[in-house]
Amino acid sequence: MSIVYNKDFNEILEKVYSLDNEQSMGLIMDLGFINISLGNMCYDIENYDQALVHYNSAAYYYSELDNKADIAVAIQGISNSHYALEQYSKVLEYNPIILKYYKENDEKSKAADTAYYSAEACLQLDKYDKASDYAIEAHQLYSRVVDDANQAYAYHLLGRIKFCEDKFVEATEYYSKTINIRERLGLADFLAQDYENLGNSFYWIDKNKKAKGAYLKAEYYNKQAYNNDTQKSILLNLAKVCYYLDQEKEAIAYGENAVELYNSEENLHDLIEVYSIIGDSYYNLEKYNRAVEAYTEAEWRCAIYFEDTSDTYKEAQLNVNIHNCWHQLEQYALAIQFLNRAIKTNEENKNIIELAENYYTMAQTQNEGLNDQNSALTYCKKAHKALSDSDQDDPALEGKVWELLGDITPKLLLQSNKEYLRKTKGHGEQYTEALKMKIKEQTMEYYYAAISSYTRADKPDKEDIVLKKIKLVKEELK
Repeated sequence: MSIVYNKDFNEILEKVYSLDNEQSMGLIMDLGFINISLGNMCYDIENYDQALVHYNSAAYYYSELDNKADIAVAIQGISNSHYALEQYSKVLEYNPIILKYYKENDEKSKAADTAYYSAEACLQLDKYDKASDYAIEAHQLYSRVVDDANQAYAYHLLGRIKFCEDKFVEATEYYSKTINIRERLGLADFLAQDYENLGNSFYWIDKNKKAKGAYLKAEYYNKQAYNNDTQKSILLNLAKVCYYLDQEKEAIAYGENAVELYNSEENLHDLIEVYSIIGDSYYNLEKYNRAVEAYTEAEWRCAIYFEDTSDTYKEAQLNVNIHNCWHQLEQYALAIQFLNRAIKTNEENKNIIELAENYYTMAQTQNEGLNDQNSALTYCKKAHKALSDSDQDDPALEGKVWELLGDITPKLLLQSNKEYLRKTKGHGEQYTEALKMKIKEQTMEYYYAAISSYTRADKPDKEDIVLKKIKLVKEELK
């Protein structure tokens, strides 16, 4: 028959023992043992706060007897309870005490576990250097007791630490070592997550082909011990890397399979990402109607997901993407409608660089789509003002705005001259030498400003394009 923890039972025991003011060593030992037992009961039923009360009491009684072995047991209970309560700073107060005790008494396995959980606590507190030190120590201790399974845990933890430090190459090395041990030991239940972690690390160093191979391995092992959450994540990651590998059809297939799993829980954050990838893939395949459908699915979820947050960048970007689709379909009124949504969002949230990019895109649409150079000029000026107001320097975008100004200047000046001729009832030449000189001067000024910006942005290909435009303008004006 198991004994169920009862707080009243403990209080009765405390009162009985406290009747003897001169407690013998035996009674003190009993009180320590009782509190350890009650602490264990509380810990087992996840009442960690009460477990701490009993473990601390046990530590007090054992300290009266200077019983280091039992004190270590009590402190281990205290540390475990703080860890369960996610009080990681407290864990790091107590773990060095018991780690020192275990090492002095050659209890390598317990010392290794303590070092491991110290590393975990440091990782949770973003103390990466200390976490790495503890994880390496844990691995060394596990190797001394020939505990390969826990060595794999230590390698895996080192991989996580390096990943959090953005040291992705080192992360791949540690995850690979983890996988080698677990495959050798036949620990298949862990391998789906291990391979996914490896894939994530390859993804962040732009080794998408290797990332895809790791994700496919993760999918293989997850089918053996199926976990729905893991499968969703794997499919999302496969969709992502396939898109970057220009394998858009595969990206769409993986994305649509992921949607089926995510829709069952209506996981807004991940659904936004999946639909965005599907939209990007359809856009690259020039299937703009299908891209609009996917982007729209992502966009309305953004409005819900980010309703109570200030993070509206994704929503604005999706409206830009929808604009781009309608622009390609020559539905310019619709395109402008969605771009205006992005502009409004970025204006409200003072996303200055994004706003400058939106103004530039609007200028492009007004010029190319609606042949409205006056509106294009207005938005180019707005883009320049936003760039000058921003703390960030974006010479590439600045170059694009100057280049567009160069593109629209001849049309603007010709329109202005036509308006002048209309008002003067045709008295004057339509295409004078003075007008040609003015077109040349202003156009060259904008194009040379574009080249200067592209030079600062290290965009030689863009410089070459503008130089060709300059040559073309000079030839046309001869």
